[in-house]
Amino acid sequence: MSLFEDNFKTLFHQHFKRLSQFSFSFVKDEDVTKRHCLEVFFKLWNLPDTSKIDAHLLMNTRR
Repeated sequence: MSLFEDNFKTLFHQHFKRLSQFSFSFVKDEDVTKRHCLEVFFKLWNLPDTSKIDAHLLMNTRR
């Protein structure tokens, strides 16, 4: 893993809560869009614990 990737993952984890609450105003179904974007992101970066993060995201977006 490069230094860039390591730093990026660290920053992403620190700001995940804010990212999970980000609103995609250009899409009608925001819950599905946010979840899809994060799933693609984690597949690309091969990050661990995606199931825990999915659960956290769904808890925050289903209110």
